[in-house]
Amino acid sequence: MTEHRALPEVAWRNEPLLFERSRPGRIGVELPAVGVDEEPLEELLPEELRRADLSHLPELSEVDVVRHFTRISRKNYSVDLGAYPLGSCTMKHNPRINEQMARLPGFAETHPMQPASTVQGNLELMWNLERALIELTGMARVSLQPAAGAQGEFAGMLMVRKALDARGDSRRYVLIPDSAHGTNPASARFAGYEVKELVSAESGELAGYPVVDLRVRILDGQAHEVDSSERSFKIAASMALREAMQKAGPVLLEPFMSVEIVTPDDFVGAVQGDLNAHRASITGIGSRSNAQVITATAPLSQMFGYVNALRSMTQGRASYTMQFSHYETVPESVVNQIVGR
Repeated sequence: MTEHRALPEVAWRNEPLLFERSRPGRIGVELPAVGVDEEPLEELLPEELRRADLSHLPELSEVDVVRHFTRISRKNYSVDLGAYPLGSCTMKHNPRINEQMARLPGFAETHPMQPASTVQGNLELMWNLERALIELTGMARVSLQPAAGAQGEFAGMLMVRKALDARGDSRRYVLIPDSAHGTNPASARFAGYEVKELVSAESGELAGYPVVDLRVRILDGQAHEVDSSERSFKIAASMALREAMQKAGPVLLEPFMSVEIVTPDDFVGAVQGDLNAHRASITGIGSRSNAQVITATAPLSQMFGYVNALRSMTQGRASYTMQFSHYETVPESVVNQIVGR
């Protein structure tokens, strides 16, 4: 059982609006001369379609706009930065070659109403995929008809219900955690089931962070016809879970980043020493052109503002990149600082 440590606050999470970044006189783009005789705007657009005042529109340079939307994009969840746990939805990592193949014009520009004679290549590909899935799963048949997401969920629920009914094992309820995607209970309801929600713990016992890698096994329980209610069971379960977590020895996890630093030879020692001071583990040192490349893993909490430290110790001649790698247990000394706050 582990708790994810919250990410530190960084500047791009509170990105100002373009209107707040606006500065009088800044121009994003200057259009070239049209090369033809220009006509007065009054002759092209009626007055009711022309704006009389444009002073409220933001004035920014091109780089201001690009950086603004790039910073905003980093607030999105992304499969390239980490897992996106929404189950049946489409935020799954696909190899880049798969993405390139799906964008081939023959696939991407196919219309569902095309005559069958014009899409034989697509049909052959789907048939081969079906045969491969049958071979891998041992199923009698495979259908590619349902799309991903809610449509696939609903089709799956209908197949489960049909299979259970066929063997005389009819069920009434589907258990769904409160962290599930909104379409999950809807799919179950449309398939004719009643939904029972499984409530999750909002915070961990150790430091109040979200809990992962937790499994609970209920061995026994009692109910009273009059005194028992859904609310009482939830309260009892919450108390039992809190007591169990205290005895389970939870640990605190923090995100670690893969870091690559490119630096001139003269500063390798200084960079290595500074990485050690940032609780980083150096995984390799190599060369690239006339520079040295240092790879390491380091806790994300230690890497904010690192660009300033790196530039200072290398006279602005080094650069670095980093991306999410994995989670690791937080050292006991750091845990004591966090828990003691």
